[in-house]
Amino acid sequence: MMTARKYERYPVQLLVHLFGDLGGDEGTTVNIGMGGCAVAGRSPREKGNYVSLVMRASHDQLPIKIELAIVRWAKDDVFGVEFIRMKPEQRTRLGHYLHVLDLSHGR
Repeated sequence: MMTARKYERYPVQLLVHLFGDLGGDEGTTVNIGMGGCAVAGRSPREKGNYVSLVMRASHDQLPIKIELAIVRWAKDDVFGVEFIRMKPEQRTRLGHYLHVLDLSHGR
């Protein structure tokens, strides 16, 4: 049974750098929200893996850093992560970026 997400997700492709027990890797977000994101990457992650993420919303902005996230699902080369821990300024930066996305979607 699927449970409803606490936060809305926005379809967007951002380059994301992943760091975790399996080493570093790059991927591309499929969607993102305040609570997590889906990532398409070359090396698949397994459910339960912990990762850190660094993504840049645009070239002229500071990166958004997620200190700790957990892989909640994985299928082929796409996996979904739930954000567990990020610093307050990072949460603010992510919130601002999502607000801009929300406005661009005409909401």
